[in-house]
Amino acid sequence: MSKTFCSHTIVRNGQPFIGPVLEQVLPYMDRCLVTISEKSDDGTLDVLNNLKERYPEKIVIMFENVSEPKDLTKERQKQIDMTTEDWILFLDDDDYWFPEDIEQLKSETEKDVDGFSCNPYQVIDYEHHDTSWNNKYFLKWFRNQPGLNYRNDWPRDLLYLNNILLYWKVNPRVPKVPQRYLHLSYLKDYSFRNEDWAKKFAFTTGHKGVIPVKYRLDLLK
Repeated sequence: MSKTFCSHTIVRNGQPFIGPVLEQVLPYMDRCLVTISEKSDDGTLDVLNNLKERYPEKIVIMFENVSEPKDLTKERQKQIDMTTEDWILFLDDDDYWFPEDIEQLKSETEKDVDGFSCNPYQVIDYEHHDTSWNNKYFLKWFRNQPGLNYRNDWPRDLLYLNNILLYWKVNPRVPKVPQRYLHLSYLKDYSFRNEDWAKKFAFTTGHKGVIPVKYRLDLLK
């Protein structure tokens, strides 16, 4: 029996990338769950509604109005609890995936693992990425199974399977994989990193490296 797939996205102001990000994964997902902030005011909802009209069976739009950003962890859990598909793609509104990498990872889901940890190109500009991210891996694809639960305040939330942390450094069942994606947070119009409450996380930019042509050409488009 073929496996089914669902993406999870939480977004506030996701322009200009939320549309292309979802368009890239839609052909490979059975559903895309998107939770949008009621405070969003940059046209993101219009983009989502347009996608909903085009893909009524796939796009599921929900709303959140948390009083504090830390409570977004609960919104993550809500998405987990309403997912019936076999596998989940954790898809930020600025995660741009390429078809060949999606296809390869979908084929890898036949393995006896709980998920896959992926390394992004942290894009600085349309030709360069932040090389300090080269060994930062994030759980982006994971098997949907009973016991999945998010813990800790967002944006430092972590995913557990019952009481077992799904983190590659301590859990061999979420191995690192070579497939990559573009993380576009530095390029988009809005980022929570620029808000006063987020200053304590001390986000920094390292040295520039050239993005491989395979990814750069599509990014320039």
